[in-house]
Amino acid sequence: DRSDDAREYFDGWGGRAYIFSPTTESIWLPSRTKEVNDHNLYIDSEAFRKLGGRYVFSRIELDNADDLGLILINSYTEASSPYTIWVYKN
Repeated sequence: DRSDDAREYFDGWGGRAYIFSPTTESIWLPSRTKEVNDHNLYIDSEAFRKLGGRYVFSRIELDNADDLGLILINSYTEASSPYTIWVYKN
C-alpha cells in the first residue's frame, strides 16, 4: 500500500508472493546495476511466520534483517544473472 505502482504490479500477479520496496520504483525490473536507496524490508515478520513463511529471497541485502528476526543463509550470483540474491531464513 506504500506504492501504487508496486501494489498494482503485485495485485496483477497473484500467483507470486512478492514484497516490494515502497521507496524504490521499478525494483522488479531485471538490471544488475539497479541502484536501491532503501535496504529495509517492511513486513510484519510475526504474521509472516504465522502464515508459514520460512524464507525471504531478496534482491537487496537487508539492513533490518536482525530486527525482523531473519538470519542470512547466503548470497548467490553468477555472471549471467541480472541479480545477486540474498536468502534469509525466518
